[in-house]
Amino acid sequence: MLSDEDDLSLKKGKKLFLYYLQLGRCVYSGESIKLDKLFNDNYYNIDHIYPRSKVKDDSIYDNLVLVTREKNEKKEDKKYFFEVGFQTSNNKKILEVFKGEKN
Repeated sequence: MLSDEDDLSLKKGKKLFLYYLQLGRCVYSGESIKLDKLFNDNYYNIDHIYPRSKVKDDSIYDNLVLVTREKNEKKEDKKYFFEVGFQTSNNKKILEVFKGEKN
């Protein structure tokens, strides 16, 4: 079991990795994430795209995204990703959204 300090370091590492992977943007809103507030949970959260109750996947590549706390609290925002068959396979879809590419 991880100590609280190790758990916090792991969480910060995931947030930073997702920040760069997502080009510094919230997946749900597309707005820029402020790096100086990244580690403050009052501003940004790591979210499971597919709920843990449905899929036991904590993969940083396939099921985790960095989002604003405000958007994360509005779960209806996720509906869009399920309707269009959102899959993060190595986050290709995320990058396509931000680059404006279409399938």
